[in-house]
Amino acid sequence: RLPYHPMLKEGKTWLYKYHHYEEKFDEDNMITGYDEYLTDYSYVLRGDTVINGEQAFKMYRESENGSSVYFAAWIEQDKRIYRIINGETEKTLYYDFNLKRDFLWNDYASGTTVLHHIDTLTVNERKYNLYHFFSYYFEEEYFDWVEGIGDYYEGILENGLSVRPTCVCDYLSFEKCFEDGVQIYPQVIIPNAISSIPSSRKDDETVYDLQGRIVTTPQRNGLYIKNGKKFIAH
Repeated sequence: RLPYHPMLKEGKTWLYKYHHYEEKFDEDNMITGYDEYLTDYSYVLRGDTVINGEQAFKMYRESENGSSVYFAAWIEQDKRIYRIINGETEKTLYYDFNLKRDFLWNDYASGTTVLHHIDTLTVNERKYNLYHFFSYYFEEEYFDWVEGIGDYYEGILENGLSVRPTCVCDYLSFEKCFEDGVQIYPQVIIPNAISSIPSSRKDDETVYDLQGRIVTTPQRNGLYIKNGKKFIAH
């Protein structure tokens, strides 16, 4: 493996977009679709604190309107990343970068998964260890972890919507990660250069429902997942 890339650092920022949907109706009061509204949210490590005798980084959620709210504390110990949500004292293990190949990890959505293999991801001239997990339930590679960044698709807020949704369709999408004021993820595309982000699952046209089941005929206005992203069928 490459030398370990720490996850937590003062000022480190994960940028997300909050997707909010509002129903559209026709003259017969029938739903004809949804209007989408986007809001930028930044999750920033700023300052530290001590919880139960352990040193932790404080994280704030900042929105594009200038508001800033304390969200959680994060602890990094021996390549393990823990979160303590605001108002709680117990820490929850989010990532364990000590895992070795064939280690079984219980994921809340896919049940038992196995660390299938570890390889290298090169992003913006930096190299990271990339952990690939295989789901026995879905019988496919299900999610990936990137040292120093978090979940390949969802960043540090893996498997969690940390903004109170106002519609069942609302969701957060991970956009970028910054360290020392420099974008470290995803790949910055330079003209005439080849992106080094792997293509795993990018070209998978399979459609899933929110429970991870394959859908052959999406229902109109239903919310589904394809290529690791949520979308509304039309």
